[in-house]
Amino acid sequence: MTGRYKHPATSGVSIVSSISSISAIPTISTIVATSVILTIFMISSNCLQGPPATDADKNETSATPQVPATTIQTDTMPPSTSQSSTPRQGQFNMSLVFKYETDDEVYGVGISEDGYITAGSWDDHVYMLNMSGDLLWKFKTDGSVSDVAISGDRIAATSYRIKRGKVYYLKSGKEEWVKNIPYLLKGVDISKEGNVVTGSDDGKIRFFNSTGEEQWEFQTGESAWGVWDVAISPDGNYVAAAGDDRNVYLLSSTGELLWKRHTGRKSFLYGIAVSRNARYIAAVSQDKKVYLFDRNGTRLWTRQTGFLNYGVAISPDNRYIAAGSWDKNIYVYDTGGRQVLKYNIGDDVNRIAFTKNYLAAGSGDRNIYLFEWNS
Repeated sequence: MTGRYKHPATSGVSIVSSISSISAIPTISTIVATSVILTIFMISSNCLQGPPATDADKNETSATPQVPATTIQTDTMPPSTSQSSTPRQGQFNMSLVFKYETDDEVYGVGISEDGYITAGSWDDHVYMLNMSGDLLWKFKTDGSVSDVAISGDRIAATSYRIKRGKVYYLKSGKEEWVKNIPYLLKGVDISKEGNVVTGSDDGKIRFFNSTGEEQWEFQTGESAWGVWDVAISPDGNYVAAAGDDRNVYLLSSTGELLWKRHTGRKSFLYGIAVSRNARYIAAVSQDKKVYLFDRNGTRLWTRQTGFLNYGVAISPDNRYIAAGSWDKNIYVYDTGGRQVLKYNIGDDVNRIAFTKNYLAAGSGDRNIYLFEWNS
């Protein structure tokens, strides 16, 4: 895929010889050749699956051991087989309002409560649109925009050019402050108070106040790509993060670890969201999974899509979880884990954002999408 972050787990392995090219005559030499090639193939496939599971992979670390153990439901409800973009009457309904084309892939999107859509493109720009799809302004960044977030008239954005990561704080399209961080900056979120949290490939979660002063850092576990996404609860009390170390993290607003949950040795986490009431934490991963946890860290359910998932959001009424997948679909589940919508947009779905009656998505086809929804 052109211009994409390529996770080590998605790399392919080339096999020089093909089993099908071996003669069908069952001689000693062909049997030996077949065995050798099968062995090479199995070893190569194993290499793609990462290191063997360790004790750390099998256990979940928590700073709140008093949370009672409960039965975890994993894939107890299969995904819907329906391919329709229009669900049955009484379910979640969604229709396209507009799509706006940028000059490169769109990774970050956000929607404000008062009806403005912001997006970050790999064309080195942050965009601001109204609900009709009209461009209000765009801001030039120093590098590809990895993610954006919006609160009122304030926007936080992360961009990256080799050895030059930047956090931007914009107000009404003008730069209020910018911070230079020499790492690949990815996820970003902004609170109602204007505090900003970021994630980067050095594995650190960074928290800034509204004037750009760094308040704290939190170091996650060692991994190839660090922290892919972050989220702040609307009340400002919690910070959640999706780690390439395959852990979901929940921190206090002062950077204290409340809990972390391991999702599996191949489940590199790419997206994270916290519900408005801070009751739910949703996460999505490279191995096709969508996870829902409660505030205490109990995994409520796991669902599977058709390919890698990159974005996740929770509706303002705390009833629905939407996931953006590189199988070209937006999936919507209710909090019980029932799939209520599968909507194909024709290309990879990156970050997504919910607001009352609207859902925005960024895509690999360079477009910003806005949908209207009801249920």
